[in-house]
Amino acid sequence: MPTYTMGEKTKATLYLEEDLVGRAKESDLNMSKIANNALKQQFGIGRETSKQKNLRELLKDVDEDGRLYSFGFKIAGLELENIRAFDELSLDFQDGLNVIYGPNGTGKSSVIQGIASAVTHNATEADDGLLKHDQDSGSAKVRLEKSVMFRQFDRGNQYDSGENSVLLLDTPFAGYGDEYSREMLDRLKKDFDSQIILTTLDGELTDMADNSIRLRSFTEERLVEVRDRIADTENELSYHKERLADVTSEIDELEEEIENLQASRHELGSLEDEREEVQQSIEKTRASVDETRERLESVEASLEDADSERKIGMLEERRDNLSEQLHRESEQLEEYSRRLEDIESDISELDDESENLQDLRDHLEEKLEKRRELEESIEMLKRKHADLCEEHAEIKEAMEVSK
Repeated sequence: MPTYTMGEKTKATLYLEEDLVGRAKESDLNMSKIANNALKQQFGIGRETSKQKNLRELLKDVDEDGRLYSFGFKIAGLELENIRAFDELSLDFQDGLNVIYGPNGTGKSSVIQGIASAVTHNATEADDGLLKHDQDSGSAKVRLEKSVMFRQFDRGNQYDSGENSVLLLDTPFAGYGDEYSREMLDRLKKDFDSQIILTTLDGELTDMADNSIRLRSFTEERLVEVRDRIADTENELSYHKERLADVTSEIDELEEEIENLQASRHELGSLEDEREEVQQSIEKTRASVDETRERLESVEASLEDADSERKIGMLEERRDNLSEQLHRESEQLEEYSRRLEDIESDISELDDESENLQDLRDHLEEKLEKRRELEESIEMLKRKHADLCEEHAEIKEAMEVSK
């Protein structure tokens, strides 16, 4: 059995099986790195990083469902022949997040299981069903950055052969809402820096992907399903457009109300200036009334002491003039007082309206945000509708060709 002696720092010897050594050499694998990792795993050397812990906890539920695979190398591409629904399939992958999307029956799980079967050393239970039912042989070839992993499938005789890592997830968020799926996928991208290959039923998550691959199903059942989904999408679009129209109308009303309140605030300043002028007029008129009343009282006192008809006549005329003047000034004072009350009432009402201005602005911002969300949803639904119509046309064309 061949041996591999590690460096001076480790002072350890690994005994490797000859076929494993040959396979490693053919794939240009780093034997020193593999040996060090093997010893670390054996003796528990190396603490788990916080990012590794976050990733482990994040993927716990997915792993329990048996839809998670992880390998210590990146995958450049995949070629399948006679695997499940595929006569031939060739895919290219990129660094970062790769999303494979499509409806049930398009072969998403077959892609993940084909990769897993090609790179694992032991056959899995799923391998038995990978080979196309009407074929006696098939293959899965995984292209790495510097080498290739190939697995041949023969009816009743399956075997494999065999490089910094890839995470495979087969429809991990099925049944969850779009918001939850996006949150989990965003956390996954942050906690797993390398390559991810993920399958999903629909294309809602593809905008988060570095690479997206669409698979098709050309069956009568899928044609009916797509037709139904087109109708559902059109109904959803119609509803969102109605909601957008309602929200836009509410925004217009709020903006008009805010504009009126802002104009009222300018009016408030004018009223406050007018109030000050009226108050000054009231003070001036009140002083004049007091002065006229004193003069009238003086004339009436002089009238009592008058001793000639001529003097009495002059004082009576003067008294009558002062009485009329006092009457006019008193009426003017009452008019100023009523005007001041009206101004105070208007100012109080405008003060109350001004206090509501910020509430209206906050409400307007909420409606504007709602409109942005609806506009984004409408654009997403339009893209979804266009994709479904395109798929519907492709399925019809493929079915016509097959007749």
